[in-house]
Amino acid sequence: MSSVVLIAPPLSSKQQAGSFKTIANVMPPLGLAFIGATTEAAGFWTFIIDAIQARLTIEETVDRCIDCNPFIIGITATVLTIDAAQKLSRQLKKRQPHVRIVLGGVMVSSMPEICLKAGSFDCGVMGEGEHVFPQLCKQVISGKWRPLSLPGIVAPSDGTWQKTKRPSLIRLDDLPLPAWHLLPHPSDYRPMPAGYRRLPMAHMVTSRGCPYQCTYCDRSVFGNRFRSRSSNLIVDEMELLHKRYGAKEIKFYDDLFNISEKRVVAICREIRRRELDISWSCMCRADTMTEKMALEMQKAGCWQVDFGIESGSQKILDQMQKGLTVAQSKEGIKHVKSAGMRVRAYFIVGMPGETAKTLYDTQRFLLEMDIDVINLFALTLYPGNELFRQLKEQEKIKHRDFSTYTTIVDLKKHSFHYVPEGISEVEMKRFIRSTYRKFYLRLNYIWNRFLRIRTLDDLLFHAKSGLLILKI
Repeated sequence: MSSVVLIAPPLSSKQQAGSFKTIANVMPPLGLAFIGATTEAAGFWTFIIDAIQARLTIEETVDRCIDCNPFIIGITATVLTIDAAQKLSRQLKKRQPHVRIVLGGVMVSSMPEICLKAGSFDCGVMGEGEHVFPQLCKQVISGKWRPLSLPGIVAPSDGTWQKTKRPSLIRLDDLPLPAWHLLPHPSDYRPMPAGYRRLPMAHMVTSRGCPYQCTYCDRSVFGNRFRSRSSNLIVDEMELLHKRYGAKEIKFYDDLFNISEKRVVAICREIRRRELDISWSCMCRADTMTEKMALEMQKAGCWQVDFGIESGSQKILDQMQKGLTVAQSKEGIKHVKSAGMRVRAYFIVGMPGETAKTLYDTQRFLLEMDIDVINLFALTLYPGNELFRQLKEQEKIKHRDFSTYTTIVDLKKHSFHYVPEGISEVEMKRFIRSTYRKFYLRLNYIWNRFLRIRTLDDLLFHAKSGLLILKI
């Protein structure tokens, strides 16, 4: 039987994290799981090949795909995997020229023509693909291939690439639950260090869209309007993952899990009503965190909140249009810690306007606040964000080798693609190194972590983490 095959292209841990490959985060391709659920609902036999988790080469991915006897292939691509997606499409088209190949994901949504020209794709899907891709499948089966008759498509026509108007944003409660049965088991994925308490851990996304205007963020796929699944459906998926797949923990990867107190409280109370024995963590904004929200989250099993603090300098926060003050960041952290949860904080280094003074403000902030885990990321200019467009026009982007566009800074090998005026790349790398060491090598910090060790795995994890900090 002919089938639909959906592929997450190969990406090695070394490509993702360089010298820090042992801590690379391997997540399930939830976007493909949502699309796989819709193609199955439309009656198509569907396979998902997660080449990242399976550690496949391009050649092995091609062989596995052909073994599934596809009539259409959907390939998703991020900034780090677009090169592999293009190579994969060329080899697949060479082996099976009659099979339609479709590109989806953030890269084709932000740079459609550039992404498609270098591959052997029949078309690309811009934005959300759950409604459009099953219609492409039906066109192939019927023998009436007319992709430009559908919304949100970019495809060749008369020697050029033509685009159609994007469809209306999807109401998330109209989608089936992700097709977890098409993915490897949650225990086969490697979660982020210091990002879990119990294993196996599964990942979920419960909302899409962001109304904020941060210049470093890419909203080309899900848009600016926030949309959420209902609390009942969210907890349905949690219960499915817990009871059928044995998940003991959930990581919510929503950009704005806590956009409103009402939404979060409804989710938390539904978790408690069903008496789910499951721990979880989530990504939140500091300024929308409230005391009531934090207490409800903790009672429902949340143990850690990840905040995108980005900077301890108000100047830099204003420059990136974060819509956040340093005081609000402090207040959000205070609410979470008072409720008995841990805080993980993310910071961006190298925004336009960054100086030695703004970096010092950030370092002072993270050392003074009661934060449990920090991550420092080099500014990454994703092609779909406003900052990329601004700096491209100003000709200030040093290079566009997308294979190096990782936020995990390998200080020995990483070449920044943007360096702000008034500070050097060497100075930024020195700041990252010194900040990590000052934060993690404090005696009271080490002692507190030592007291939390409960198992041999905990001990080995902390030992490896310590060695990585010393290697920076």
